[in-house]
Amino acid sequence: RLRPCVRSFACTQIAHDMGPVHLLEPHHVVWQEDVDRKCYTGENSEDLLERPSSAIDMSLTSRMPPLIVPGPKKSPQPIPVECKDDAYWERRKRNNESAKRSRELRRIKEQQTTLRVLYLEQENLQLRTELSMLRSEVDKLRQLLFSSKHS
Repeated sequence: RLRPCVRSFACTQIAHDMGPVHLLEPHHVVWQEDVDRKCYTGENSEDLLERPSSAIDMSLTSRMPPLIVPGPKKSPQPIPVECKDDAYWERRKRNNESAKRSRELRRIKEQQTTLRVLYLEQENLQLRTELSMLRSEVDKLRQLLFSSKHS
């Protein structure tokens, strides 16, 4: 369907049924059919913009950055039973083992991090206590020095 899309330069959203594409420069019109084709064919966005058309202001297209268009998302399809051969089940087994190892390593790393945090918190408390005692000692020595100078 031919539906004009307003295009300027601030974001890289594609105008399907969600409305216009907003970017930053002055507005340009790109036909919805061209944007849809760009989404599915990977056609160079500059080709879309430089194509002769009475709807596009050609004097402004040279300043336009390329239109970034993500391809269609591929949703996972269930594998048919006839394709589930020995190689498939071997891959599944290896993947499951790998996932199990990964989860176990992540759990171990999390435990190590927790232990390290506890150790560092304890060390921090000891250092703060030591610092407080040393500051107290410095204050006592200053008072002693001050009292000996003025006596």
